[in-house]
Amino acid sequence: MMRLAGKDDMDFIKGLIEQAALNTEDLDKADVDFLVWEDQSGNPAAVVGIENLKEAGLIRSLVFTPVFHPANLPLFIEKAVGLGRLKKYSRLLLGTDKKASADLFHCMGFQKVQLEEISQTLQLSTHGKYLMGITICEFMQIRL
Repeated sequence: MMRLAGKDDMDFIKGLIEQAALNTEDLDKADVDFLVWEDQSGNPAAVVGIENLKEAGLIRSLVFTPVFHPANLPLFIEKAVGLGRLKKYSRLLLGTDKKASADLFHCMGFQKVQLEEISQTLQLSTHGKYLMGITICEFMQIRL
């Protein structure tokens, strides 16, 4: 089951993101909606965030626990894209330094984009600025 995260989920979300060695520096201030995937017992098993960057959303912090089955990743990403549509974003952006992640997102309809094309939008976010500083980061987007 998937649901939007509430305030009481934030400690778990932040802990999971930190465990994955991802950036949590601005989580308390950023305007991020998180989707939570729950296991059969109702325990959180995965999270993905979408940060509001005015007309665009920035996918961030896609992390999961060992109980999350990787076969569920495409459905989880589809739901994140659906949330972006619901929020009326014109596009979703992401940055990754992992080839396997880039390949998966490409299969889900995301296209590679040059940093110069999205840098102005990423500047609206502390996390976006952080991504821009990663030299091997591949940027992608999907138009909604």
